[in-house]
Amino acid sequence: MQIEPNERLEILETARHLLVPYDFSSPKVMDLTELPLLHSLILCGRDTFPGNLFNPSQFIRVQKNMKVLHFVYGFSSVAFKSLKHLRYLRLEDRLKTLPESTSSLHNLQTLNLRSCCFLEMLPKGMKHLKNLRYLDLRRFNSLTCMHAGLGQLTCLCKLSKFIVGKDNGCGIDELKELALEGKLSISGLHNVTSSMEAKNDNLIKKQNLRSLTLSW
Repeated sequence: MQIEPNERLEILETARHLLVPYDFSSPKVMDLTELPLLHSLILCGRDTFPGNLFNPSQFIRVQKNMKVLHFVYGFSSVAFKSLKHLRYLRLEDRLKTLPESTSSLHNLQTLNLRSCCFLEMLPKGMKHLKNLRYLDLRRFNSLTCMHAGLGQLTCLCKLSKFIVGKDNGCGIDELKELALEGKLSISGLHNVTSSMEAKNDNLIKKQNLRSLTLSW
């Protein structure tokens, strides 16, 4: 169901899907912590956090079936560990780091961070997201490198941006085993130290890439 702007509405406890639009401003909606059966929640309105709708941490703790979640802001202290079935997560905020608990979402397939353009660091445990297929970092300006082990995400097929780092496990060779497709932007190429390291990215065999942008 979708909550319309200024609509006075009582949401049934049996609700499975809920969309709160950008222009939502009504304080008349029940506390969402009383909706433990939700499968998807899309919160678009920036006025919904951390205001009248719910306490994000408390809401997450009672969710056992959530598969789709779009958070606008207010998730800095949220522990995502209880969302065992989550498949899609989109986050929007001005935070510089993500909660490390994001790495515990082992069934996650899509992580959309395109609107977190101030992020400087991804969770250290990103390599544990073994089912991740799509990682969207398109608007990142502050991220300086990827964490070690991204190459272990063998299900990853769409990676909008890869930043080459200087540390072991953060090099361009992390792309070697990834069957990437679509568009890919690689920056930080000044950190590549040899031609052999450059060849190890195996880009020539990634036939499903449609667009490749290289930046030094």
